[in-house]
Amino acid sequence: MNQIDRAHISDAVLKELLDQLISGALKVGDRLPSDAEIAEQIGAGRNSVREAMKVLQVLGFVERRQGDGSYISAGGSNAFEILLFALIARIQEPHELVELRKVFEVGVVELLISRISDDRIKELEILSDRIEKLQDKDPFSIDEAVQCDIDFHTAIVESTGNQALMALANVIMRLVKSSMRNHLSDREGFSDAIRGHKDTLKALKDRDRKSAIEEINRSFDIWQKFIRI
Repeated sequence: MNQIDRAHISDAVLKELLDQLISGALKVGDRLPSDAEIAEQIGAGRNSVREAMKVLQVLGFVERRQGDGSYISAGGSNAFEILLFALIARIQEPHELVELRKVFEVGVVELLISRISDDRIKELEILSDRIEKLQDKDPFSIDEAVQCDIDFHTAIVESTGNQALMALANVIMRLVKSSMRNHLSDREGFSDAIRGHKDTLKALKDRDRKSAIEEINRSFDIWQKFIRI
């Protein structure tokens, strides 16, 4: 492995391993050197390497085997998603995450206004209705509500048919999952999420670009209150 700058060492470890995956130097199933060996090879501290490895493990890029070290897992084949996470993980402030997601969702809506089909909108309406029904479910499951909300937002991006956008959406959803939980745990927040889904779908159905973007801005003004980084 190459020597790296000490600034943003965790990010650099991620990039170094990603570069080796893309180049073919690392393949699925390969055993990685120990954290101490990696730290020595790239001139980084063990804690920084350990932090980077934890991120890679959460992403499914690295598999930790008790007593047997770390291996490149099958999840590591999605190098593009790993790269996206490495870049987005640089976010330090809540407003940066809000801006990223807002720019992303506005861009997605811009694409869908002209290309989404009525049949696809009906499928999204079914997902929206499923979330609404959870509001009165006893017992209420916040985990189920969060997953349904993620499914809804992911399905909107999938409607573009753009694989790169879908990969980026998956990474963004991981980053905002905790704030979605906070949002949906709040009664008013839950109601607002349902309203946002319905109003966005209506704007898409009407091919109303202005209303769609206004709804995204309105919903983001509320959602950002629940973000913790």
